[in-house]
Amino acid sequence: MNSKRKKVALLAFLLTGAFAAGAAASNGIERVDAFLRPDFKLIVDGKTAKLDNPILVYNDTSYLPIREISGLLGADVNWNNSSYTAYVNSRYEGQPAVPEDNADYQEIEMKNPTPMYMKYLGREYGLMTFYGDMNMYYRVIDLNRMGVDTGGILKYREKNTHELYITQQDAEKLWKERPENRPRNGTITSGVNDTKTKEFLQTMVTEIQPFQFESYPYTVFSPFASVFFIDTIDDHPGNYAMYFWNQEGKVGVIMVKIEKDANNNWVRRSFSIIDLEYRHKYFSENNK
Repeated sequence: MNSKRKKVALLAFLLTGAFAAGAAASNGIERVDAFLRPDFKLIVDGKTAKLDNPILVYNDTSYLPIREISGLLGADVNWNNSSYTAYVNSRYEGQPAVPEDNADYQEIEMKNPTPMYMKYLGREYGLMTFYGDMNMYYRVIDLNRMGVDTGGILKYREKNTHELYITQQDAEKLWKERPENRPRNGTITSGVNDTKTKEFLQTMVTEIQPFQFESYPYTVFSPFASVFFIDTIDDHPGNYAMYFWNQEGKVGVIMVKIEKDANNNWVRRSFSIIDLEYRHKYFSENNK
């Protein structure tokens, strides 16, 4: 366990006690006299940390704002209001590097993607998964976004996207708690943490529906109407990959770029419809 993870674990332990302080009353809540100490300083890894909220002192013990101090230590905080529970989840630095094309990974092919939502350590996450060769596979980048360290686990490379996957059996060895599968509510997203951004992307999908001309007897196909998964492109901010079912029953991808306008509202600037196998080299070839 590295030093940062030790500090996060210690922080979670201390702050759990802080949440429990004053729980002796019949309703679990007790008013106490405490002092706010804006004159107290906090040094993190040799550097002075600026806190938005001052340190609180109660009964000769200092209490730090949980969300701020967790952020300083590279941890993620989630609050479950229904159970009055704070989740402090350690994160590890970086993600596994994208392998070179000649990396030695066993190849698998995603034919029937089944994205899902999972609730894990107090937060809901979207994952790309699929069944193949009697196994269920989880995409590595989605597990990384959940804070799951997949280092040392056998990985497989998907034939078309070149993305890495691990089996469900191996994923189960890594859970800190067993995830809860969540109902699919609209198009599943992965890596989209901002609520307004997620709403804009999902609205884009629901508002662009198949249409029919009065003089034309057939409905015109709209790929946006069959989008089932929206993925963040981490190293290209503002770009998203929308996976959809095309008219031949195969998976295609809409590469979408969004930006903020003068009124700070999201707008769609451009999009390209590509085959699934072109996804992994889209940016390298378009930036030449």
